[in-house]
Amino acid sequence: MKKSVVITKPPVLSGNDSIPDGAICGNGDIGVVLGSSEQGMRVYIAKNDLWLAQEDASKPGGIKPYGFLDFDIPKRLYDNYFVRLEIGTGEIVCEFKDAGSFVNIKIFASAVSNTVLFEIQSNLTEPCVPALCPFTKYSEITELKNADGSYGFIKALKGDNLKFNTACAGLLKRISDSKYALFLCTNHDSEDYADSVIKRAAEFSAEDFDYEYSDHLLWWNEFWQKSDIKIADELLEQNWYLSQYFLAVSARNMTFPPGIFGNFITVEDVNWKGDYHLNYNYQAPFYHLCSSNHAELTDCYFAPLEDYLPQGQKNARDFLGVEGIYYPTGIGPKGMATELCGGKFAAERPFLGQKSNAAHAADIMAFRWYSTRDIDFAKEHIFPYLKQVALFFETYLTKENGKYCITNDSIHETPYYKDDFSEKKYKKQIHEKNNLLSLGLIRMVLKCIIDISRETHIDEHKIPVWQDILDNLSDYPTFYRNFKKVFRYTLNGTRWNKTNSLCIQHCYPASQIGLGSDPKLLKIARNTFFSTKRWFDGNASNSIFPCAARLGVEPKLIISKYKEHCRRFQLQNGLMYHGGGCLENCSLGASVINEMVLQSYEGIIRIFPVWDKDIDCEYNNLRADGAFLISSKIENGEIKRVIIKSEKGREFKLLNPFNKCSIESGGKTVLSTDKIITMKPEIGDTVIIRPCIS
Repeated sequence: MKKSVVITKPPVLSGNDSIPDGAICGNGDIGVVLGSSEQGMRVYIAKNDLWLAQEDASKPGGIKPYGFLDFDIPKRLYDNYFVRLEIGTGEIVCEFKDAGSFVNIKIFASAVSNTVLFEIQSNLTEPCVPALCPFTKYSEITELKNADGSYGFIKALKGDNLKFNTACAGLLKRISDSKYALFLCTNHDSEDYADSVIKRAAEFSAEDFDYEYSDHLLWWNEFWQKSDIKIADELLEQNWYLSQYFLAVSARNMTFPPGIFGNFITVEDVNWKGDYHLNYNYQAPFYHLCSSNHAELTDCYFAPLEDYLPQGQKNARDFLGVEGIYYPTGIGPKGMATELCGGKFAAERPFLGQKSNAAHAADIMAFRWYSTRDIDFAKEHIFPYLKQVALFFETYLTKENGKYCITNDSIHETPYYKDDFSEKKYKKQIHEKNNLLSLGLIRMVLKCIIDISRETHIDEHKIPVWQDILDNLSDYPTFYRNFKKVFRYTLNGTRWNKTNSLCIQHCYPASQIGLGSDPKLLKIARNTFFSTKRWFDGNASNSIFPCAARLGVEPKLIISKYKEHCRRFQLQNGLMYHGGGCLENCSLGASVINEMVLQSYEGIIRIFPVWDKDIDCEYNNLRADGAFLISSKIENGEIKRVIIKSEKGREFKLLNPFNKCSIESGGKTVLSTDKIITMKPEIGDTVIIRPCIS
């Protein structure tokens, strides 16, 4: 594991841009980001639930930062900037040195409590003491002081017509000459949030600091034990781990999951309010987690979708006269929308002409279900949501010449927000029919809900209804472009768009076309992929690269383009700097690698299906559809072994990577030359498959 990201330039975007460039750590709720100040180093503090809950599009609602700590670092030391982001332990280590003088600072957000801890070592005459300051915009600030000398403030977010109130209390305490702790608690964490931090600060000792650090390291060690990968390419390996890291530090608050900019908030007005954009942005950070065997980090994903469900049902009835759920493009936590408005297009603007937002949000639900086959989780979270999405399509789709069609459904955002918007100008887009992405999402939702219904025996009487739609849904529209058959964006409406990649998202993340698909359909998908000529996209790189692997694009080309992407867009802290968002691109490193080394789409497990065999690679416990944990290794171009652990006792089919192999299972070993190895191991059993040397 490439454990450290070394940063040698002081941050300049942190505090000035929605996407920061300073080192980041966090505990899944609190986010800590390094920046710079006139005094030297600034440490920004944010929290997932610090939401100014204004739904009005004209209001400055959204996620807000809490405050910052300034550290007085002499310029001669700060100019020799050297910071290590320790991926393995969730720490930031700062080392500022010059001519024998030094200031070393270690920072971590405790993985087991909402506490940020600092340890400072210095040989300067003047001690390096952090100074805590609040962000004051949109806030009412009340000072807090403790008898032990700890100090801080309550930050209460203020605005008109709030959906809910938010306030956060924080106290900074000097634990010893070298150790400090910042305690945070919001009204969403506890009704007695202020008393909670006061009490914790009063009781927290130097011994507690050490215990906290020990528990913190234990959490990270257990996190990394779930899966791992070794790649004989430092950039690829490090970015795989960064993908897991950034979600681990931002996606553990079960009510307030991370939005477009995670909890990496260093400015008071982040773009798009940092909300949950449902036409891909919210989903994208989670793309890789199930295949990486970190499905637990998707637990938080469901909360805002479930909280909005009653309003989604009301939207469907009030605006379209149908049943099910109709979601706008942007939502927030606890049932709020983020783009409500008045005026002529008050009913249209939040939805931007799209009927697919609720279905698109089901991407992660499908990943979670197929990879874990967790029936209890599906009953509680996945099935109830999918049932409402399916009900929407049951009542909204029209039938023409025996085929179900989706109408008045824009594949792109219809820009109702533009000052010069007119229905006449965008008439064609407003009335688009059978857009490619929606057709893929409908198939994804119906296949998934039918599968869950059969497994759980819930609403099995609805299976014929869902199956009828699935069997008779309109085909993906196609046309010829540059003498090659490709997918058309819509049947009626947009034909092609050279500025985005919506024409491949039915392949990934909707997962409707892959290596096991009908060869004719797969060829059209590949033609479409190459016709886009868009490896580098400010919005869709997170789907372009894994889609390339899913479609079997030449692996050397994928890796070459991925490295070029990193050279062009990756910041020194590991984030990708795109116009479309921040956290959404954190999945990219792992999602493309996972698809290159393991695919299980359409019921067939494929080992290193799209991998550059000149690069040695070994992985352990990646997750395949059917609730299997897969480990394998390729060395000198040859696959050495395949290990399959069964969690649910289901049947698997493996595309045999060997001409002849030995299969060890249940204390027995057999030989096989089968092209497809089919087995049904018991729950908890392990199957080991190795090549036989003839």
